[in-house]
Amino acid sequence: MFLQNKYTSYYYNIINASKASPSEGYTEKHHIIPKSLGGSNDPSNLVRLTARQHYVCHLLLTKMLPESQNQKKLLHAFSAFLMRASPTNQREKITSKQYEMLRKARSESAKGHAPNLGHKRTTESKKNQSNTMKQKYASGHHPLKGLSYEEKYGIEEAQARCNKLKGPRRPRLVKRIMPTVECPHCFKVGGAGNMKRYHFDNCVAQKVELESHS
Repeated sequence: MFLQNKYTSYYYNIINASKASPSEGYTEKHHIIPKSLGGSNDPSNLVRLTARQHYVCHLLLTKMLPESQNQKKLLHAFSAFLMRASPTNQREKITSKQYEMLRKARSESAKGHAPNLGHKRTTESKKNQSNTMKQKYASGHHPLKGLSYEEKYGIEEAQARCNKLKGPRRPRLVKRIMPTVECPHCFKVGGAGNMKRYHFDNCVAQKVELESHS
């Protein structure tokens, strides 16, 4: 599947080294053959990598295939590693070291914040939910169907949403300039899309001219 180049060698060196000597501390699950290329969730296709190794492996994967639709899939997957939201809501590139630092920080911050961890639902709770869903789908009735936004979420929430929609919008960063064309039959000038639809071969003036010569 992959090209026999130096990037493929680097990739499998990292995979084999991680399998032989698993890293301690924070690691991430990685599909050796990506799922987008037909890889499965079988344990033989999975390996635990450090955040930095995970970043580097996805970078190497993009260089292990020729230009193709499959390579585009790998480039799309790697783009998730490259981007992060900045304070200005723009997108900024990050390095493998920065990615590792951010992933570790996120993992640490999430510890102790799992309210449902270890909680098991009772059989009665599952049965009640099952009966409720069966009744809903059998009758075709949804409890919120037909209700207005105010009835669903309350007057205050509805007003806040209304004010948000009425608020000023950001200007377009790039002003779109539509090309104009002239009809050779009636000499009208307009946008290319509508002109091609209603003029040129479909122009009324051309039809009248043809009828007068017939």
